[in-house]
Amino acid sequence: MLIAILAVAVALRILVNQVRGSSASREAQDALDQKEVALRETDKALARLQRANETLRESEERLRTVFESAVDGIVELDQKDVIVRANEAFCRMIELPHSMVEGQPWSALAASVEADESFVTMPTTGQGTLRREATPFYLESRTPRSE
Repeated sequence: MLIAILAVAVALRILVNQVRGSSASREAQDALDQKEVALRETDKALARLQRANETLRESEERLRTVFESAVDGIVELDQKDVIVRANEAFCRMIELPHSMVEGQPWSALAASVEADESFVTMPTTGQGTLRREATPFYLESRTPRSE
């Protein structure tokens, strides 16, 4: 009788372990399925990010081309009125090479081209005049609006 009870107990134990094992297998499979779905979503997000990055790069190339080929002088200043970029038309206008323009404070540039006060204050006032060989260049500046 004791052996029969022991055999039934062992059989029940084996059955419980199999049930637990199959439950754990289902949970593991569910976790793997969720991981696969997450990886597919991550791949899609990465592909969208790569497309956006490529679009941005192409847009920056077009902007750089427009900036460099513009017949009007274009200058980009930072918040402290230091020249970040200047196109070739602007450098020709003030008769200085890029190396002496970019990285310079606007006030230092204005002093080096012997400009009048309107050129010095142009980043603030939006207008200025530069004279070259008795010919006046009437200049205008635009600043992006703060939001």
